Amino acid sequence: MRKKYIDCNPTGVSEEEINTYSVPINSKMASQSQESDYMKTTVNYGLFMLTALISYIIVPLFYKNVVIDMSTIEFYLDSVKRFKRIRSADILIGIGFIIIIASLFGAGTADSDMYSTSVAMFISVFYILSVALIQIKKTQSSFMTTEYKGDKLTSNYDSDEGKNISAFNLDDIGNTLLIILKFVFLRGENISAFIATMIIMAIILGIMTGINVISGSQFGTIIGSSAVPLLVIINTIMLLKVKEDASKK
Repeated sequence: MRKKYIDCNPTGVSEEEINTYSVPINSKMASQSQESDYMKTTVNYGLFMLTALISYIIVPLFYKNVVIDMSTIEFYLDSVKRFKRIRSADILIGIGFIIIIASLFGAGTADSDMYSTSVAMFISVFYILSVALIQIKKTQSSFMTTEYKGDKLTSNYDSDEGKNISAFNLDDIGNTLLIILKFVFLRGENISAFIATMIIMAIILGIMTGINVISGSQFGTIIGSSAVPLLVIINTIMLLKVKEDASKK
């Protein structure tokens, strides 16, 4: 039997055939990319609205109770020292936010971490909105008025004492910082409440880890990320308690 050989010259795939397969794939990828961009925009808009809402409702309430009222109670007979304490608190709060924002931006830039950069931007917007809102609130007499020992004391920035407070006279900042550190780290009631809260949280998370609800790494992350917010919340509650006790005396 004679063998027959067929000489084949592959012609390859035509451009039309390539386009037939490529167009649906590219179209689907473009659609998915658009959906992803839409979701990111929606989330960012939601975070912005949440930031604005928190700034409008919680920040003035927190600032009045912790800064205005406590400064008035401590210096209810000396309006000059009262204004100095408020200014010192503003400066220390600003320094704290700047350190946090700069650290997050630095970490995000060094490690190309978009999450850290996004959080830094979120905190920056929150701080700017809060400062603007507080400055507006300070022009309202009701916001600057504290009821103490049956009297209503108003810290008016249009008064002679308020106008003469120098922005560069920082003699009270050291005292304010020392008082904060003593209250947060040396007050036994605060430390006990913080330790007890952390222990309860660790027990709950430990049980969740034991039944495989969360992993060990998640346990450590939650504990680590919760420490500072809990410390702030507990000390704020304790400070409000001190304010209430002082008002009753």
